[in-house]
Amino acid sequence: MTRKIISLLLAFSLLAVTFAGCAEKSGKQTDAADTSQTPTDTETETRVDYFATLPDYDFGGKTCTFLCRTELEHEIAVEAEDGEIVNDAIFKRNMRIEEAYNTKITYHAIPGSWADAASFQSAVTKAVNAGDSSYDAIAIYMAYGAPLASQGNYYALNKIPTININADWWVQSLVENNTVYGNLYFIIGDLSLTMWSYIYAIFFNKQLAADYNIENPYQTVKYGNWTLDRLIELSKLVSSDVNSDGKYDLEDQYGFITNDHSMRAIVTSFEIPFTQRNDEGGFDFVFYNEHTVDVFNKLYDFVNNNDSSFILDPNLDHAGGQWLSKIFVEDRALFMTYTLDMTDMLRDMKSDFGILPMPKYNETQKNYMSHSYDGASIFAVPVSASDYEFSGAMLDAMSAESKYTVIPAFYDLKLMTKVTRDDDSAEMLDIIRQDMTYDFAYVHTMSVDYVFSMFGDMIGTQNDTFASTYEKKAKSLDKLLETLLKNYAKVAESQQ
Repeated sequence: MTRKIISLLLAFSLLAVTFAGCAEKSGKQTDAADTSQTPTDTETETRVDYFATLPDYDFGGKTCTFLCRTELEHEIAVEAEDGEIVNDAIFKRNMRIEEAYNTKITYHAIPGSWADAASFQSAVTKAVNAGDSSYDAIAIYMAYGAPLASQGNYYALNKIPTININADWWVQSLVENNTVYGNLYFIIGDLSLTMWSYIYAIFFNKQLAADYNIENPYQTVKYGNWTLDRLIELSKLVSSDVNSDGKYDLEDQYGFITNDHSMRAIVTSFEIPFTQRNDEGGFDFVFYNEHTVDVFNKLYDFVNNNDSSFILDPNLDHAGGQWLSKIFVEDRALFMTYTLDMTDMLRDMKSDFGILPMPKYNETQKNYMSHSYDGASIFAVPVSASDYEFSGAMLDAMSAESKYTVIPAFYDLKLMTKVTRDDDSAEMLDIIRQDMTYDFAYVHTMSVDYVFSMFGDMIGTQNDTFASTYEKKAKSLDKLLETLLKNYAKVAESQQ
């Protein structure tokens, strides 16, 4: 079957999916299946069959093998269709590519949680050092996967002609901010389902908003007025000592609940850069300044010094969300910060909820910004791979087709239809996805003493000495960054 015929069949089978967020402005328009939902301020978006725009290949039955995490092997492949929309979209993606390219997609999965960082890294380095060509590509936890690049384990993607790192199915913020001395060694995009499910956002409780006559937050976002100050003002309206014990704890009601991971993310939403590219093609730290200190002090005071906010003890709820979701489901929080996968914990919530972007710092800030949790999968080609052009072509094809099939299934149907409960939340999700950012220091935080975690962790542990703490660490941080960049320079030289 030719690729054009496959394209037509998929287009008809996916006609019900309206890909509003990441669609292009050109190509054939399709009608939404749900006619009860009509566009508000924008015209009907078009969908582009991205895979059909790629070159034709015949790989002669060759198998493309990924090294990936056991917990997330479904990002790469599933065994069969089972009626679950995302599972089936992944199956159809792979089936289409395998037939068109005369290839087979498979994987070798090993444990890859944060606790497994050392063993997963070791699996990569052992394969590379041994010249083992078993893996054509690697899908790895961003935080511990990035350090392997500066150690020479990945081949520069920009040197592979069969992958278009500037394509729409790859996140350009990561490409731009993590290209070092002209080379990019790993990438993230629509192939990374975890990138989308791990985006940070704010959930709000509609019942509490109604009970306290809170303004429509959707309109606040649309008018560009959703700022830190507005979040603080609204949060102060709903706090209550529910159990009347004279103190605020896990049993009480709050305007705003959060955890340390979310406080790390909120720095990104305020457009505070950690690094800036220099004339040599490397990076310098620009994080510490008067504005950053002011932001820290304001957030610290909001989260730790008033009864309207509650930040969970990192030891109690470091990243799992169990306590956050419990408070929110019980209608004891107006706003809650977390990643979008929190929706799975809110499926049985009786009260309606909505989703908002993280706030801007002030109204002069142009866009609402966000990023995804650093456990999202990045993709790389090991230097020990047998055929870089094969690896590049497969990564590009899988991400392009994911943009066309998998992400619409996940985003438009699973999130918008099955979980979120109004059209406005769908529009908010579009806004959230528009401006993702991946600062070099965020992606490489493990190599620079976890500098990105510092801001949120100090708020979470009620340590208000940000300025003095950073000043003490500044020289060592600069030295770590210098070492990291020197290592990257060596890798660049070795791959000339």
